[in-house]
Amino acid sequence: MSQSAAHERAYAVIFSFHDAVEGRGFFARVLARGRALMAFEDDEGWWLYGVEPGAIAAPGATPREAYSAFRQAFTKVLFDFSSDAESYEEFAYRVREFFQATDTQEELRWQVALEQFRTGKLEPEESIASLPRWKAEQGYNVDVERLDAKRTFTPDANQVDEYALPARRCRLNPRGIVRPNPHFRYSRDARRVRSRA
Repeated sequence: MSQSAAHERAYAVIFSFHDAVEGRGFFARVLARGRALMAFEDDEGWWLYGVEPGAIAAPGATPREAYSAFRQAFTKVLFDFSSDAESYEEFAYRVREFFQATDTQEELRWQVALEQFRTGKLEPEESIASLPRWKAEQGYNVDVERLDAKRTFTPDANQVDEYALPARRCRLNPRGIVRPNPHFRYSRDARRVRSRA
């Protein structure tokens, strides 16, 4: 596939996953905010390629199917780690190591797709056009928290899995700090971005 063809129908995607995982003597929550590239491959349909983490990819007939397969693959990796880990500390280490292994090739494609989307050279397909918009500059990370050590649990900790397209624009002020586009409003947790239009 040519380099230009690879970018024709490729979209930078940001995802937020929340998993509860049981292991040997521990119960943990894994909160991940990562990046992936949603790409249409002419001979294979839609694929969601992990950027951060970069070790997983999943296909589907539609973007939603590719996302669902990717989501399941992510959870399966966590369950495999929990089955093999002898302790919470080993599990947390393996999850962080897995998440931080960025696929540099897909990261380059992600950056190109982000720029094409932000400059209007690439409009989202109808099947993903309604996704929320999140700030791409906010950072990507994984947090592993041991829950069985807590004394109280509350429903406030429950979160829904989501995925989104990057916000079209963020501006830098003279100090180099990212400032949001005034045409966007931010949700309560300051992670999700939705257009006023």
